[in-house]
Amino acid sequence: IEAFTKLDPRYQLRNPVMFVVFVGSLLTTLLLEEQTRAAERWLGLLHEIFPESLYAELQFHNSDDHHWTQALSTLAPSHRVPLVATHAVEYLTPSQVNLQRLVTAIRLNTPVHALPPDSVAADNSFFLTEAEMKSDLGDFPSALASTLEITQRCNFQLPL
Repeated sequence: IEAFTKLDPRYQLRNPVMFVVFVGSLLTTLLLEEQTRAAERWLGLLHEIFPESLYAELQFHNSDDHHWTQALSTLAPSHRVPLVATHAVEYLTPSQVNLQRLVTAIRLNTPVHALPPDSVAADNSFFLTEAEMKSDLGDFPSALASTLEITQRCNFQLPL
């Protein structure tokens, strides 16, 4: 449901960039289920709605991600949707993994030792260095280049 909420055009038209794929999204699910035709139709529809701001997001967090990222890396260019390299960030540094678990336990009112595995961020959910991003996604140079292009398009200033 969250994926659909984020697709509301009233919400998205205010954003300079829209990432279409992240773990758990409809497109990722279709690719994991090998429903290629449905994935093609969905990506084509999104490209019609967001022709200038749609990117297909590639992330590697574990070995399960290789299947859908390979499928997406073939599908997206055929619909003129550029790839972009991203990484889910839930905390700043590797040393904060236990802090993230503690905050999750507080939010869920659950002891840390009893947290469901899917309730906590992956152990590598911190900012990666440029070298780490290249190591994970170096097979997709256009995705890495899109990441830099997006950073140049996005201007965020926090009023003080």
